[in-house]
Amino acid sequence: MTLVDAPARQGVTLAEVTAKAIGKAASPVVTPVALCRGTLVTRNLAVTRHFLEGLLGMECAMLGPKRLLARHRRDRGSERYWILEIREVDTVEHPQTLINHWGFMVASNDEVDRAHALAAAKKDEFGLKRVHPPKGNHGSYSFYFEDCDSNWWEIECRAEEISYAASVAVGDPVEDNRETMR
Repeated sequence: MTLVDAPARQGVTLAEVTAKAIGKAASPVVTPVALCRGTLVTRNLAVTRHFLEGLLGMECAMLGPKRLLARHRRDRGSERYWILEIREVDTVEHPQTLINHWGFMVASNDEVDRAHALAAAKKDEFGLKRVHPPKGNHGSYSFYFEDCDSNWWEIECRAEEISYAASVAVGDPVEDNRETMR
C-alpha cells in the first residue's frame, strides 16, 4: 500500500491528509548519512567541463567517454564533499527551469556581485544562455544563470540567521500548509 493508496482505503481522501503528516515517519526506511551526489546531462562534456572548472571551480575527472564526475573542492582530502555526475546525451529531453536549479553558496554579497560580473563578462566563453541580475530573494542575495544545456544555477549568500539548517530546525511553522505545498 502506498501513501497515495492508504487514505483512500481508510475512507479518507488524499486531499484530507495534511502536509504536516507527510514526511513525519517515526522510523524512516532509509537512514542516510549524507546527500552526496546528483546527476545532470549535457550535450557536450568538454564545454561542460570547462564551465564547471573555470566558472564554478569544481575538480573534474572523466570516468568514460560520456561520463564526467565533478567534485566540490572545499573539503578536498576528506569524505565531506559532494559530487555531480554528468552524462553526455544526444538530446536534453527534460530541460530544467529556473525553479529547478543547482545552488552554490558563497561567503558574502560582494562575492555574489563579483561572481555575477565575471559570469556576465564571460557568458560566451562558458556558453551561458542567460545571466540574471543579482537580487534579494528568499532570505538570500543571489543571481541565477542558465548553462548551454538549460541547467539552471544559483550563486547565493544567505544570511546566517536564515540558513537552510536553521529553517529546517524550526520545523513546520505553518499549522496547515497544504496550500503552500502546491
